[in-house]
Amino acid sequence: MAQAKTAKAQTTALREQQSAARDETRREASAEIFDSMRQERREQGVVRAQAGEAGLSSPPAL
Repeated sequence: MAQAKTAKAQTTALREQQSAARDETRREASAEIFDSMRQERREQGVVRAQAGEAGLSSPPAL
């Protein structure tokens, strides 16, 4: 009986660790995506500013 409780506790702990690891991976991936999107917006702004300074119309938004 004690072995079954120990095994169950270990299984529960492992599942919690796996869940925490998945959550962390998800957060890291989301941060990378948002950073990439932010960088793209910066680059689009630079292109638009350069086009405006050159007297050209802005490129179409994506």
